[in-house]
Amino acid sequence: MIKILAQKIATTMGAQLQVDRDKIDVFAYGLVIVLGTLVQLTLLIWLSLMMDVFITTMICLMAFASLRYFGDGIHFSIYYGCLTVGIAFS
Repeated sequence: MIKILAQKIATTMGAQLQVDRDKIDVFAYGLVIVLGTLVQLTLLIWLSLMMDVFITTMICLMAFASLRYFGDGIHFSIYYGCLTVGIAFS
């Protein structure tokens, strides 16, 4: 679903900017990452608010983000694996 939305947005951007297909694919790839991260953060914030652990979650998220940045992160071949492990460890 995110991939389809990203592709539609990238195609619209490409048409307005009058760029070739390769650039549109680059836009789509970047949008998948941005939209996926937005979904992950939204879900994480929503769950933390529902469980009344928002402050703790934000502290853990900052610590996890720091470790991920300096430790080169965890990489999965599919988005849903990343989403599941990202929320589980956050």
